[in-house]
Amino acid sequence: MVSVAEAEKFILNNIGTANVQSIPILQASGRVLAQEISAERDYPPFDRVTMDGIGINFESYASGNREFKITGTVGAGDEPQELSSIQTCLEVMTGAVCPPGVDCIIPVEMINVVDGVATIVEESSKISSGWNIHPQGSDCPAGTTLLKAGLTLNSASIAVAASEGAAEVKVFSKPKIAIISSGNELVALEESPEPWQIRRSNSFTIAAQLEALKLADVEVFHVQDEKEAITARFKELLADFDMLIMSGAVSKGKFDYIPEVLDSLGVEKLFHCVTQRPGKPFWFGVSSDKKPVFALPGNPVSTVAGFTRYIIPALYKYLGAGDYKPVKVSLNKDFKFKKSLTYFLPVKISQQGTQILAEPAPVNGSGDFSALAYTNGFVELPAELSEYPVGMEVDFYSWDKLNG
Repeated sequence: MVSVAEAEKFILNNIGTANVQSIPILQASGRVLAQEISAERDYPPFDRVTMDGIGINFESYASGNREFKITGTVGAGDEPQELSSIQTCLEVMTGAVCPPGVDCIIPVEMINVVDGVATIVEESSKISSGWNIHPQGSDCPAGTTLLKAGLTLNSASIAVAASEGAAEVKVFSKPKIAIISSGNELVALEESPEPWQIRRSNSFTIAAQLEALKLADVEVFHVQDEKEAITARFKELLADFDMLIMSGAVSKGKFDYIPEVLDSLGVEKLFHCVTQRPGKPFWFGVSSDKKPVFALPGNPVSTVAGFTRYIIPALYKYLGAGDYKPVKVSLNKDFKFKKSLTYFLPVKISQQGTQILAEPAPVNGSGDFSALAYTNGFVELPAELSEYPVGMEVDFYSWDKLNG
């Protein structure tokens, strides 16, 4: 029997790091970056016009001039033209290179153009040298690190990578995970269960979480409570997959064969049973070639809580995304739990100003998975307490979001 903290340490100390692969940038959303991307030049790479209008030399304006002959037009992507005289101006467009000799952009809304002459018809105290010009290198100079390895890529970071010419990016490979449910009482989703049977749900819960978080490529399997069948199937899966996640047949019942089978296949047990509720019979080990094997209790709430608390952080580390950090939230009601166990309490999350509140939503035992449908995750209540007052700050683990 180990504590929650000890179980977490065992798992994280025995999780390796994924391989690196290059993929097209359009396929990179949600993947974890495995390279550093730096600015190849200054940003912006030139003094950039930020408003449509005319470019003038501020000295002329300061001396009282309000009429400027237009000598040319510069659009975004055009080679810059040089201002021929401080008494003249150039029409400029947003995104264009600020022409040499120009140090002030007067917006089009403040001018009137007649016969090729632009007249400033609206005065403003804002008109000054540098107005509406985004200076070269003011965002970042060349060589600045823009994206670090370990970043989960989203649309914004993909835009940054694309701006550096990254048609492909290096990312950590997603592990290939087998999710296995066990039990003679479980039938396929499309079947009509007999009164003594139930449909399989745990494996689909785990697969859905992994799909939502884009953490792995998964396949779902089912085995009957028969030692020989389990052994044959697990031998195949250990050879073909990077990681195994099981649900059921892990306690100490007559038909709970999984720990015995794993031992016979050379999977080293690192712990079996954790001082927590739900999910006390949780088992973890590693194969002879260092593949992690997780065996979760079969009760649905135990499965989803154990997966969320331990396996998501393990995958986060495996994928090079660094440490998984739970979110700090505050209880909005008093709660009591008198067992000397760490308690994973399902909660509903709400926001009050800057404070994140967690409303206790306890379930009717670890089989009451239907009660989870309107919860957002769970909070971890420490074993050394039995009363948890309103306002207490606790760690929150989301069912379907990567905390951080």
